[in-house]
Order: sequence, then structure tokens, then C-alpha cells
Amino acid sequence: MRDTAGAENAFRAAIRVQPDFAPAHANLGGLLAGRNDLPQARRHFEAAVAAGAAQFYRLALQLKPDMEEAKISLAMAERARR
Repeated sequence: MRDTAGAENAFRAAIRVQPDFAPAHANLGGLLAGRNDLPQARRHFEAAVAAGAAQFYRLALQLKPDMEEAKISLAMAERARR
């Protein structure tokens, strides 16, 4: 027996604390897709992808702060999360 309500609450709590936490968005998307709530699932899958991309570009900018492509891509990824 799976506690999907408890899992959903945990994923949503994690997202409230850290809105760009890709694993919580991905897991919540999977749970919602399993319920056939496809519009909400898609929103969370897209947020997971954008958050993962944003984390990648932040790391790239730590290594090379003047990388214009990473700055632009980070801005686009952050905008996609909204």
C-alpha cells in the first residue's frame, strides 16, 4: 500500500521550501501523471527540467563568470520556471 497523499504533501512541502528543487517537481509530476492529472503533471515536469538546467548554468557561471551563453541560458531557464 502506497501513501500517495503523504508523498504528494512531502513533494509540495519541499517545493515550498526550495522552489527550484528538480527532484521534488519530477516526483510530483510522476504522481500527478499517475492520477491522470496531465496538465499539472506537465507543469511540474517542465519545472523540473528548467530547475535542472538552471542549476547547470549556475555551476557554469561559477567556473567561468564571464560566459555570456550561460548567463542568457540561465535567464531563459529561470523564466521558464515561472
